[in-house]
Amino acid sequence: MVKLIDFGIALESGTEDRPHIGDDRTLGTPGYGAPEQFDPNASVDSRADVYALGATLFHLLTGSDPRRNAIVATRTIRPGLSEGMERIIGRATSACPGDRYAGCVEMAYDLLHYRERDRAHRLMLVRRW
Repeated sequence: MVKLIDFGIALESGTEDRPHIGDDRTLGTPGYGAPEQFDPNASVDSRADVYALGATLFHLLTGSDPRRNAIVATRTIRPGLSEGMERIIGRATSACPGDRYAGCVEMAYDLLHYRERDRAHRLMLVRRW
């Protein structure tokens, strides 16, 4: 059983107030927090949660800690990983919030169906050959 905990960073959805932690500290865990969480002028929404989930998935599947190493294409670290999973992690951890999944439900759908898409892609390549 895997349990993930990061107390003290939750914020009620829909609130505009950001918790003030101090001038020298930011909200979120470096490497797992979306880039906009570390920019005091940026707007933060549910796509920051998508980034954190993608960073966690990256760490679980590659063994590479995002706090110490930049998130790179997962197959450079773990070549046996499917292209579909690499696309999901890449989209979830995009530096640009607009390029990420709109929310975790959309990401969950792709996680449930990525193998089907990988098979369809391989079949399409075989048919072209």
